[in-house]
Amino acid sequence: MNQNQIIEALEAEIQKLNEHAIDEFSGDTLTRIGVRLAAYKAGLGSYVANAKAEALRADKAFTEAKANGYLKLRNDGKTQGDAEQLRVLEASAEYDALINAKQAEDKLVGLSYNISDLIDAVKSRVIHQQMELKEQTSFNG
Repeated sequence: MNQNQIIEALEAEIQKLNEHAIDEFSGDTLTRIGVRLAAYKAGLGSYVANAKAEALRADKAFTEAKANGYLKLRNDGKTQGDAEQLRVLEASAEYDALINAKQAEDKLVGLSYNISDLIDAVKSRVIHQQMELKEQTSFNG
């Protein structure tokens, strides 16, 4: 699955959970949902790593563009202070690329954390259901 397919699959699982009260799901259904979420999260891992690497590359390109912009401005006769202030303008395309790369990274990292929280909530609900079943069995037995 590619990144977009994984995100769509995760959103579909979340939608299933949002359509019903959590008590309406059997332990078996919740377990299957939890396993699918975990599998999708694992698949998302390589895309998170790629997004982080892309953000680092964009940061490097921005830093280099600022340095080159500073040198160009100094060579054009700007004072050190002016060149320091204007160098970011010389690197605006690289800065935009950095913003986009960081946004993509933050989106994937945030999704990964949110899915972890959701998996934990599903596990907690399954454990709670198991405890209720055990109490009912011991009460009736």
